[in-house]
Amino acid sequence: MDCAGEIDFWVGDPLEWAIELLIDGSEKKEHIHKMEVDHATLQPRHSRIIDFRKDQECRNPKCAMYISVSFVPDFSSATVRFYGGPDPSGIRHETVVPFS
Repeated sequence: MDCAGEIDFWVGDPLEWAIELLIDGSEKKEHIHKMEVDHATLQPRHSRIIDFRKDQECRNPKCAMYISVSFVPDFSSATVRFYGGPDPSGIRHETVVPFS
């Protein structure tokens, strides 16, 4: 494989998934560009950027491969948001995951 930079996780045959991990939106635009352009040579079947946040809202990244996981301060639950939806928030699915 010939591509610029590194990818956090590559799940090979037969799935061929490319996964990037972020903390609190660190370098969000750069990671989106990396997945859309730099790693296009990998031709993954699915690409996802997963952004782990400490109780912070994520501004609409306008990117269908973007997922935010926002933890409440005591880490008793997290809200998982899948982006790329048609409404102004960009959220196409949202779910709360309780940790017990």
